[in-house]
Amino acid sequence: MRFIKLLGLIIVFIVITGIGYLVYVFKTSPKFQGGSVITKPSNQYLAVFNDSIIRNLKADNIIKPKYDSTICRYLYDNDNYVIQEYIINIKGDKTLPDLIEVIDKNELNINGVFSNEIRSKFFTMNYKTISPIVNYLKVSLYGSEIKTVIKNDTVLLLYSNIKNASIEYNSSDTSAVFCRPNQSLLPIEFLFIKKKRMLYFLMMSINREKVSLPQNMLYTLIK
Repeated sequence: MRFIKLLGLIIVFIVITGIGYLVYVFKTSPKFQGGSVITKPSNQYLAVFNDSIIRNLKADNIIKPKYDSTICRYLYDNDNYVIQEYIINIKGDKTLPDLIEVIDKNELNINGVFSNEIRSKFFTMNYKTISPIVNYLKVSLYGSEIKTVIKNDTVLLLYSNIKNASIEYNSSDTSAVFCRPNQSLLPIEFLFIKKKRMLYFLMMSINREKVSLPQNMLYTLIK
């Protein structure tokens, strides 16, 4: 009789564990409008990271939309942190202070546009289906105070605890990239790196509870 009870408990445990895993996979699986899922980031995407860091990055979700740049999600430091990377094509040769405006208002405006979606444990990132050539960006980090950690002609690093975040292109009234946390305030870093006519956009946040995100952590991973 004890054996039967024990066997029943083991079966229940296996079933619950299996259901939990399926729920996690569903919640973190990417959604996208056309294109394909790929398994390895390109050298162009990996080129921004320090060589010593690459071996500790785990490519978790990578999607190549039909009409947009590849979107990469990595897990870092034993899955404690999540990083997303995306390349924005820019027009002209503006410096980042001339290219990017940063505000702390709630500028999130989805406006019915279908977008590519990558879910993480504590937040969801959406990217507009079609990315134009960009000559101006408005970046909104809405929540607590925005801290500008680094700002020069080619690098901009922002830190905040957000309620939401968004990026608009070319004075559009629709958010081209936006982040919606699953909790009240999410620690996050936004990093922009200009290389010729490409603008690398990386964001970093936590992937486990009781993990902190130090300011400047993302930049220490970059060449």
